[in-house]
Amino acid sequence: MRTRSGSVVLGLAVAALVAVTGCTSTSAPQSSDTAAFADVLTQTIDWHGCEAPSTDESVGLAAVGRSTASRQCAIVSMPLDWTDEAATDRVQLALIRYPAPGGTEHGTLFVNPGGPGGSGIDLATRLVVEPRAEPVTSQFDVVGFDPRGVGASTPLKCDADSSDIPDTLAFARCLRDNPVAHHMGTSSVARDLDALRHLVGDEKLNYLGYSYGTVLGATYATLFPQNVGRMVLDSATDSSWAEPVSAWDQDRAGLLAAVELGRACAQSNPSPFPCAWTNEDGLRALAVRLAETPWVASDGTEIGDSAFEGYLSVTEYKVNADRALRMRNIAGAAAGDQASIDAIASDHGSSTVKLAGSIVSCFSVSPHPDVIGLYDHALAVTGDSQQAAAALDKVGSQCDLLEEMGTDLTAFDAAGSAPILVIGVTGDHATPYDHAVSLVGELGTARLLTLEAFQHGASYLKKNAACIDAKTTAYLLTGDLPPEGTVCQLDSVP
Repeated sequence: MRTRSGSVVLGLAVAALVAVTGCTSTSAPQSSDTAAFADVLTQTIDWHGCEAPSTDESVGLAAVGRSTASRQCAIVSMPLDWTDEAATDRVQLALIRYPAPGGTEHGTLFVNPGGPGGSGIDLATRLVVEPRAEPVTSQFDVVGFDPRGVGASTPLKCDADSSDIPDTLAFARCLRDNPVAHHMGTSSVARDLDALRHLVGDEKLNYLGYSYGTVLGATYATLFPQNVGRMVLDSATDSSWAEPVSAWDQDRAGLLAAVELGRACAQSNPSPFPCAWTNEDGLRALAVRLAETPWVASDGTEIGDSAFEGYLSVTEYKVNADRALRMRNIAGAAAGDQASIDAIASDHGSSTVKLAGSIVSCFSVSPHPDVIGLYDHALAVTGDSQQAAAALDKVGSQCDLLEEMGTDLTAFDAAGSAPILVIGVTGDHATPYDHAVSLVGELGTARLLTLEAFQHGASYLKKNAACIDAKTTAYLLTGDLPPEGTVCQLDSVP
């Protein structure tokens, strides 16, 4: 999950769209709410062949012994508004399924990559082609879906990324022109997920969610505790995820992770150039320098402080050789190496949440920001009244344009559910570790598994924590939780 933009270096700003404060209270709908929609719950999923995969997907599938023909796709209908039993408006959800090669007695494993706004279809493919996940993906039918308003599902049709109009205007037009935008809260997606569980014929939901996907999982467990099967919430956050304090914590964790990258460089420089920074002061000085004198690529592209911070924030998501390469590029650019500057300029990746994800977040944003709590928290952490005051500058957001703002859950409570596995990473820059600890306390039925590392994400896809992979696999296949207090380390060889 990434909600911050242009705040990695200074660590002072609260994310403009998703961070205002905690959610307002709303009653938790029960599973009986979905039973009124007979047309939804009696539909048959028409699994059929998918569009041709990319070359990388084909190669990946072949590497794990699967054919591209094994992929199955489908479209299903869900109520636009789960709270209005009389309404007939529907949205379409796009799904992909990778059946277990030899058949399965474990049922279906639903997956979500977070964001908000990430594609579950893409995540399902990434997991299935990942050899480290094969013990699980060979035993479960793996199903991914694009949540409402996202990807191949009923989309938002708006000028989300246009630079020609102000962001606030694009946001307002999107809300005006897209009915689905008013029904994209996490509780609505959790109800979709329960209906999908019913349609695939599973008595219980088995689920693997990353980052914001842990919010979806925790919401599901709160609304439908009796339907929880085996649920893994990796790089978890708690119900305060849209509060200003939570967003500030995220920015602060991003700053600390960036400083750690510099410290690691000082210990073992991956570049022929000097480390671009080795402490917080050096990092801030580099940002100030770029604000005044950007790097200039051969094609004329300027890399100022904001572009640098974007590149750095993506770097924090990388591990192993990918991270080392990006840090070499930064060191080279800081030393004036033109090839390094050009490499950074050619990278257009972003770790910011796009408009669809911002709208999802608005359902968990309160119209009454706790600015006192935010100031006190920032002051307690930093001991700096100026930094604490600066934290208030971004309070307020475009979310107040959404009339459904703040109508999602205020707390999580999975009382009565099967045991849930929560994974927290001690140096997580996107979902701080303390929030994973807090989520375990909220759910009441969860066990915490800890990875000591500076990264976001632990199981399978990072390819660097066999300990986490093994314990996650054991839980998903047998239901056995790791012992209380289990702490994993990264693999000794990256």
